[in-house]
Amino acid sequence: MWRKIYALKAAQVAQRAGISTGTLHKIESGDPSISTAAFLEVAGSLGLLNTLAESLDPLNSDLGRARAGESLPRRIR
Repeated sequence: MWRKIYALKAAQVAQRAGISTGTLHKIESGDPSISTAAFLEVAGSLGLLNTLAESLDPLNSDLGRARAGESLPRRIR
């Protein structure tokens, strides 16, 4: 979807990411057989690595912050 929002052709994104257009189409269709590295290359070529990293940080959610606080010691001696 981001590729279409940025009005980029599949060949452009694939070339930037160093993957084939076939692999890009697999990523876009949610094929679980693609490598994490290929997915991250595409995210990087679209400038989305920071957004992706922020979305994976558990401290950016209410539940993550609540649970992180539970595991911290109440008092440090």
